[in-house]
Amino acid sequence: QELEEDAVPAASLGRTSSLHNVLGTSSPAHGDASPSKKKTGPALSGLDMLLQSGVAMRWNPGNVCPAIYGALQIGTKAGNNVSSHRVPVPNGLVCVLWVPDTLNEGTPLPTETEVERKSAIFNVGRMALLTNCFCSGNFEMFSKATEDTLTQPHVQAQFPFVSDICQAAMENGSQGAFACGYGPSCVALITGRSGDILAQSSYNELEQAVAKAMLDKADQLGVAGRIHIAKTADIGAHVLSQKSELSTVQGNDRIVYHQ
Repeated sequence: QELEEDAVPAASLGRTSSLHNVLGTSSPAHGDASPSKKKTGPALSGLDMLLQSGVAMRWNPGNVCPAIYGALQIGTKAGNNVSSHRVPVPNGLVCVLWVPDTLNEGTPLPTETEVERKSAIFNVGRMALLTNCFCSGNFEMFSKATEDTLTQPHVQAQFPFVSDICQAAMENGSQGAFACGYGPSCVALITGRSGDILAQSSYNELEQAVAKAMLDKADQLGVAGRIHIAKTADIGAHVLSQKSELSTVQGNDRIVYHQ
């Protein structure tokens, strides 16, 4: 089937904290990424159309792809279109996020910034190692895989406390810790959990140790914040439940439907 010129509808995407950002692999928004109007490819699915519409509005594919498809996504650009490719995420991963109470999100890197060859090679190698951690389920090299010569110095210059909070997390059992996107929030990754996040006492102790270490270090540095502990999401944004006003229409406002 041919892709018609008007096949990509307008859409409004809410800003989201993606797994891509959580892993500290922020990328600048692609430039002019208007959906291709060539009538050569197969018809796009609803989600794919949503992706092209979001990118056309110059939203960062690093946020849009995982927000739509979930898990860890690799966004690739071909012509004016962006496609998203899933990386398998093993079970048992837990994210311990430290979020400051008052600070705003850091400024991104300028899109026109030139990158030295050695920095580019370093980051490409770390991205390959990061992908291998998820595909193999072996996170022994995870702290190395999340090293970054481009974003990390930029974040550290804006928020000097980030490296100390991340170091505190790793010293207390996290496989790796890093800034979310351009900071100032930080995330520490813990592996090995099975079952419900609220019903694992042994891992609760590890998560609590990492969380308290991050909070204590932040307090020492004079940066108030709080901790959010959550599992990774395998699917993108979706409706968990819906409230119906059907009962009100039928004359009984004390009966509410949820589905």
